[in-house]
Amino acid sequence: MVTTANLVLDSLKDKDQEAIIEILTNDQIKQTYIIPDLTKRDAENLFKKLKLNSKSKGHYVRGIFKENELIGLINENGRLVDGKVDLSIAINPLFQGKGYATEALKAAIDELFSLGYEEVSSYSFQTNLANIHVLEKCNMQKLPREEKLHYRDHDYNVVFYTIKK
Repeated sequence: MVTTANLVLDSLKDKDQEAIIEILTNDQIKQTYIIPDLTKRDAENLFKKLKLNSKSKGHYVRGIFKENELIGLINENGRLVDGKVDLSIAINPLFQGKGYATEALKAAIDELFSLGYEEVSSYSFQTNLANIHVLEKCNMQKLPREEKLHYRDHDYNVVFYTIKK
C-alpha cells in the first residue's frame, strides 16, 4: 500500500468489483484506455484476474482510492521484465481533471523504483493531451518512437514516454 496526500494505491478487494467494472466499461474511458468491449461476465472475469494480479509480486496492479472509494486503476501492460515496466492508468471520469492521475502515477513510479525497477514507461494517443500532460508532469521523457494504431474504427498516432531511476 502506498499513501499520498490525497490517495491510496492498494490491492483490489472483492468490494471493488463494481467500481472496476464501471471504469472498464465506461465509454469515455474506452476512448483512450485500450480495452475491448466486455460482456458482464468478461468484465467480472477480468476483475478477478486484476484482483489476483494486484496481490502478486510478478505483476503491478493497484486500485487508486480516495477516501476509501475506488476512483481508478493503474496497471502494467504485460509482465514486469528486465527491470522495466510499462503502465496504463484509468481514472473514473467523475474524478478526472483534479490531479489524481498525476499523483497516482508519481506514487506508482516511486513504488516501482523502490522495488528495484530501473525504468517505467507509458504511452498515449498523441491526441490525448490530458494524458500526455500527466506523463510530462511525472518527469517522463518523450521517446523518439511513434506507432500507428487502429482502435475503435479510428487510426491513432501513439507516442511513448519513459523515466529512468
